[in-house]
Amino acid sequence: MLDQSTQNKRTAGIALFFIGAITAISAAAKMPEGEATYPTTVGIFIAALITGIIGNILWHGTEKKKVLAELEEHKNDVNSNPVILLEATIPAIEALLRKAETLVGMELCVELDKVLDTYVHPFTERRKTFQDILGQANGAEVLLIIAYAERMLNRVWSASSDGYPDEAKNCLEDSLNNYRSALAKMNEYLP
Repeated sequence: MLDQSTQNKRTAGIALFFIGAITAISAAAKMPEGEATYPTTVGIFIAALITGIIGNILWHGTEKKKVLAELEEHKNDVNSNPVILLEATIPAIEALLRKAETLVGMELCVELDKVLDTYVHPFTERRKTFQDILGQANGAEVLLIIAYAERMLNRVWSASSDGYPDEAKNCLEDSLNNYRSALAKMNEYLP
């Protein structure tokens, strides 16, 4: 949970944002009088716009703290922490790669489905939280690597079900390497 100071900052930010936005819209709605180029409310508009911007900065400045507080609360919960899910995906794929030596066809598909259902799909459902943790640019960079790794897992399933075990194994190795790369990049960006 957020501490009281951060909660107050968030509440003030939300209030300032909406007050600024509503006042700016109202001030902008007035037409200039006579030969004037600008309405007499232009000063109010600028002040309200600045107020709204300050409110937005305060509000969104607390969002990352909120997400990090929630993560701290659930730091050991594999089901709700995307960072732990990503970390746990790698050993699961490593184990699947070892099994791929002996599994063929649909047997590998069944084992892959277990990994997908246990790690990959739950992570996908928490991508927004993951991006909140790392920020937009850093989160997008890591998620792009993960998206390719997921695509390779889907190719593993297709190749295995179609009877191409070598391609399935190559795609599984490629996926594993991309998950490792994503984890390294994530650790580089984590606060």
